[in-house]
Amino acid sequence: MSSDLSSTPAKISRPATKMLSIWMTGALASLICSGGGWTEIVCITVVAAAGIAAFAGSLKSRFLTATTRLERWLLALALPAAVVCTVLARPILRLFYGTGFDPAVSSLVVLMWTLVPYGIVRYHAYLLVGAEHQRVDLWMNVAMTVVNVLLNLVLIPSMGPVGAAIATLVPYGMTYS
Repeated sequence: MSSDLSSTPAKISRPATKMLSIWMTGALASLICSGGGWTEIVCITVVAAAGIAAFAGSLKSRFLTATTRLERWLLALALPAAVVCTVLARPILRLFYGTGFDPAVSSLVVLMWTLVPYGIVRYHAYLLVGAEHQRVDLWMNVAMTVVNVLLNLVLIPSMGPVGAAIATLVPYGMTYS
């Protein structure tokens, strides 16, 4: 059986079957461990759809199409959520925590924008692990952590909680780009 994914007609290759199995296992484990965030649910759904599509034709082209669609869906969900939470940050905080948390509005506004790259970064992590490139995912996470810590050291003394929020957003944005 050929392992060339671009020419797989109706049957899925053994490496592709293994990859799909790893993706699904990793995605489900992450879903269970994370408490089931919406990004994980969307990622699992699209990964499953990509696997099913692989049985109908070329794995590579169908998977790339599914990946593009997933990224669009994640952006379609994350951008409006970030905008709504940016606009309604104060009422949201007051609803859940009262007026004592009004100073946290600016931090919440910045943190809400991590939603935009987060889902796509998580999905790409699933792909890396599924393709047995865990080390790439590991080193990306190490780099994100180093950037986060360095930014925290610089931004928290001068900007306080907003600096911490920016230090959280920047590594995700760097990884997404």
